[in-house]
Amino acid sequence: MRIKVPERITLEQGLYNASLESIDEVQNDKGPYLRWTFSITQGRETIRRVAHSSTSFGAKSKGHGWLQAAMGRSLSVGEEIDLDAILPLDCRILVKPTDDGYDRVEDVLAAKNPRQVGTQNRPSATFVSTDDDDNDLPF
Repeated sequence: MRIKVPERITLEQGLYNASLESIDEVQNDKGPYLRWTFSITQGRETIRRVAHSSTSFGAKSKGHGWLQAAMGRSLSVGEEIDLDAILPLDCRILVKPTDDGYDRVEDVLAAKNPRQVGTQNRPSATFVSTDDDDNDLPF
């Protein structure tokens, strides 16, 4: 069997439109943590980035803030979220360089033009005004 090590594309520091593809609970010798997988499409190329957080979703946790940003709304105490039903989610990720020449996801922000949660695979709707009184609007 042969394997080929792919070239790693290092992203420049900045804000990137991305898609939160998955959040998986994984384990190492220190215990469980969450692996967040993002994809960035640049032309015909898809670049994946993985980030990590604790399994805590308390109001001040990284995971809470990231999921809230990706969903584009506040999370409520006691709320249960079925990730399988809502992923993938449009978002933006802040990428920063690391000291060893790579890059990492520093933060997750809401998408500028997000698709509504649960509609990712549905065609977009078009608004059509049926009101003939639009002529009196000041703009």
